[in-house]
Amino acid sequence: MRSTAIAVIYLDVMEERVKPFGLWRYGRDFLDAGEKIKDPRKPDHLLDHHAPTTAYYLVSHSIELLLKSYLRAKGKNLKELRKIGHNLVEAISQCEAEGIQDLVEITEETKAEIALLNQTYASKDFEYFKQGYFELPYYERICYFSESLRDGLHDFTYSTLKP
Repeated sequence: MRSTAIAVIYLDVMEERVKPFGLWRYGRDFLDAGEKIKDPRKPDHLLDHHAPTTAYYLVSHSIELLLKSYLRAKGKNLKELRKIGHNLVEAISQCEAEGIQDLVEITEETKAEIALLNQTYASKDFEYFKQGYFELPYYERICYFSESLRDGLHDFTYSTLKP
């Protein structure tokens, strides 16, 4: 019984501590890290992205955190955010239901690219070695989407901070 009470108190404390702007800052930091390790060379081949798997992971995680910062600002609790997990398609869907289009343009092309990215990201294949190949969207496009989330959500998430 005592451990249950401690768990409830911990969840209440975490619920209060995890702010939309904090999630936004983490998202920005993951994007910055992903952009720093990208290979700046021009591709030798049209299908060569010149971005390491770790860069894809970092930018994918930034997208997840930035989308969740918006949902948190819209009143979603941590249990609801955890239920989304690492599913970027579900996160975008919920953000659209909450009106993210007023702040960030999400085109059908972007959603298709994120759906492709999500196949690898949500299954954690970026984090754990899996033999074989996977198809990924162009790195620059997912960076551009993450940058548009970063820029479009900054003021909104910042405005949720208590003075």
